[in-house]
Amino acid sequence: MKAQWIRPIPCLSQALPGSSAFCKWGLTLSVVINSACTAPGLTEADQRDGIETFVEQHQSVVELWLSKGEYQRALVHLEALRLIDTKSPEIKEQLQQLSNQQRQISDELLRQGETELKKHRQHAAKVYLLRSLAVDPGNLSSRLALRELYREEIKHELESRKKSISLKRTEYEASKAIPAASLDDPLKPGADEKLESYRQLFDDTRYSELIDQISSDNKKPYPIEIVEVLRAAHRQLAIQFQQSGHFDRALAHAHSAAFLSVATERDTELLKAIRQGISHHLFEEGKGLLRTDIDAAVRLMEKALSYDPENLDHQVFLRRAQKMRDNFREIQAE
Repeated sequence: MKAQWIRPIPCLSQALPGSSAFCKWGLTLSVVINSACTAPGLTEADQRDGIETFVEQHQSVVELWLSKGEYQRALVHLEALRLIDTKSPEIKEQLQQLSNQQRQISDELLRQGETELKKHRQHAAKVYLLRSLAVDPGNLSSRLALRELYREEIKHELESRKKSISLKRTEYEASKAIPAASLDDPLKPGADEKLESYRQLFDDTRYSELIDQISSDNKKPYPIEIVEVLRAAHRQLAIQFQQSGHFDRALAHAHSAAFLSVATERDTELLKAIRQGISHHLFEEGKGLLRTDIDAAVRLMEKALSYDPENLDHQVFLRRAQKMRDNFREIQAE
């Protein structure tokens, strides 16, 4: 029967996978074993039994990690066995074979990552490089390639932010350049009381009330003077909602202003600016979801492009996002 003193040894074995526990204590494995084996009252047989148990535990753990493809963890336990028996040719050979296998698998994953990079599939390349480092953390080529990939991602993110800031500044300047709706034409002699009351509502900036009153008037088609008042009210509300960020309501009023009678250039420019604002808002929202829900991000970007289909920057970024989504689906399928 094996002596009772060996029971705490599994705790030492559990501390080995990262070897951090031994580093913290400042003890080498040989010191720990030696201090345990030379405890008072132990016979030589007890010491042999303890060491044999310790070796058996590490050997079983090595086999377990190898079966799961955890080469680095298996390597740590083999190093522990080598410290116990520094002259064992079997352990040295096994260590060499495992190191070679680890290096080969890591290099193969590195090559696959480099192939994905040449195809501009950054996400898939990152997955392969991370897997390469997981197999062999000492693979310097994989580490350097991953570092360069992260640098490119940061650089691209900074460029995107600069473009976003520039676009927001352009939109802001454009919104300031859009003239406010006005009714400078004097009332013609003999104008009816309704038109006069409508213009008074406009002057009082009661645009919604003005639109409601005109809409409830059963006298259609409206006279051209009333149509102009109605168009100006819709245009003014569109500008107000655009500046407050309510793009859906701004778009509705801009459409109404543009399609009342014959749209002026000012009406069509306002409609275009609002559609661009909506597109930018949806696109930024989609970019924010790229790292968490790429499918939702692509849907938002596609919707954004429908509001401003001529935006080349959005077209290019959307194609990249679609490639990332497709690559991610391929990796999941594997």
